[in-house]
Amino acid sequence: MVFCEVCGFGYAEDEKEDVIDHNIYHQNFLMLQEKYGADYIMKSKVEEAIKLTGHNLHNADYPLAIRLSGAKLCLKSWFSRSAISYGSEHPSFEEYVAMRLKQNIDQLPNLLPFTDDILEHLISQYGLKEGMDQHCYSYYQN
Repeated sequence: MVFCEVCGFGYAEDEKEDVIDHNIYHQNFLMLQEKYGADYIMKSKVEEAIKLTGHNLHNADYPLAIRLSGAKLCLKSWFSRSAISYGSEHPSFEEYVAMRLKQNIDQLPNLLPFTDDILEHLISQYGLKEGMDQHCYSYYQN
């Protein structure tokens, strides 16, 4: 098993299907990083580190601004995973967050692990938008 230094995809070099899967993932990763930037499209190990930092910040007894920045880190990591999985037609970060917030209210109450004050601030910044599949936590559906 090898891991691509650019996109982070793990695959067996001697397995044709793995190589094909890597090539598709790699091209998608690069295209999305160019479209959204490296702050929004990350290797999975980076996504996990960002998500952990975000959880630690938004769950701690910090002022609202710090907890809100932690929530946004979590949302960035989820956005990255969703965009890489969905591809070039994925909505922007702002649209994605609005969809996640709407999904949290309508379809899957308490899906997002944020306190009410954080949710209120996120809704005031990003709004609410239809578009997230009710059975999917990360993937945009059109």
